[in-house]
Amino acid sequence: MKWLLAPTVPACLLLCPVVLAAFGSIPAHQAQARNCKAAYVRERAVATQTEGRTDAARREEECLADADDGVIPLLLRGTGESVDVPTAVQTYRDSSAGLCGVLAEKGSDIEGPAQARSQCTANREADLAQLVDSYALGGKAPSSVVTGVGPCDDAFKANHAGAHAWATLASCASEQIEAKAALFVPKFADGDPLGALGHSEDQIASTFSVAINAGNGVCDVLIATQPSAKEPMREKCRASVAAAVAKAVLDRLH
Repeated sequence: MKWLLAPTVPACLLLCPVVLAAFGSIPAHQAQARNCKAAYVRERAVATQTEGRTDAARREEECLADADDGVIPLLLRGTGESVDVPTAVQTYRDSSAGLCGVLAEKGSDIEGPAQARSQCTANREADLAQLVDSYALGGKAPSSVVTGVGPCDDAFKANHAGAHAWATLASCASEQIEAKAALFVPKFADGDPLGALGHSEDQIASTFSVAINAGNGVCDVLIATQPSAKEPMREKCRASVAAAVAKAVLDRLH
């Protein structure tokens, strides 16, 4: 387990991934995710240098990844051979790495892009954990989803009945976020050779879209664990995915 390779952090001494995997339940997964976050908060509170805060975020990501990996057998039992659970999870992580790489280039953080990237990937793994805890069999879906995209949330409040309303919320937020790609295009002086290395607007929009689609793939896995789940639950999960990506993007613009 990744977390066990970091002996300086006592986060999982009492509730480590190996123990939790033995229980193989959503409550156990929730407990470990809380443990990961608590350990991160403690470590960051005493970190006095950027490097220490970056390391804290990396260890949080590793701890959460262990938690999410530990619940994969449970998801496999719930889905059978209908979906490829490990591939869906890895696709999500790959897309998160791409997303965070783009987002870390935006802004003028005092602590620099390495810290921004590490925190972003930790947050994305936390988002994955939250999806599992909300939409897998045995989890509890949130009563509402707020994307942070004003026009989309307002339209949903006016009409929030059925799967169509959730699908509209998800697609609205996705479109609005992809439309912000231009704000992430690096600016270079004319003739600067580094300009050729920057991401184009289309590439950035595609990165946002890939992250959302990968999250939707996770939703398909989670809903497959619930034979009696209704279609609104799938669309609600996808709205949660769009909300998580929207938050990651909008946070970098503020």
